[in-house]
Amino acid sequence: MLLTVPCELERPPCDFSSPFTCLPRAYRRVTVTSPISGLTVTCSPLWISWVAEEPHRSKVRFQVRVAKSKADLKNAPWLGASGEDSYFTERRSPLKTLPKGSWIQYRAVLDTYNGVNSPVLDAVEIAFE
Repeated sequence: MLLTVPCELERPPCDFSSPFTCLPRAYRRVTVTSPISGLTVTCSPLWISWVAEEPHRSKVRFQVRVAKSKADLKNAPWLGASGEDSYFTERRSPLKTLPKGSWIQYRAVLDTYNGVNSPVLDAVEIAFE
């Protein structure tokens, strides 16, 4: 079973009327949380895959949470490759450490060191067993 979640994120706009708004700035982090997705059966997550542009000194990473009910998902921990406080950083990362569930949500963290080279997330897929 494959869950595809399209992403419509764009680079932050520049205000060209001011010469200072498009100059490189300090480190920035944007976190984007997906809508809650429900499956018709309880499954084991297999992997997460994404398509993203990551210009110089930018990166995209993910955390995922899974639960057996929608209500339980709100309290489920965000997990990465090594559990809590970690992230999935490979464009196709195994989700073997995640529990079974029928409700899932991901959050993408987009990091950049300036406003000019922002990452762009195009698509996310999560496969289930």
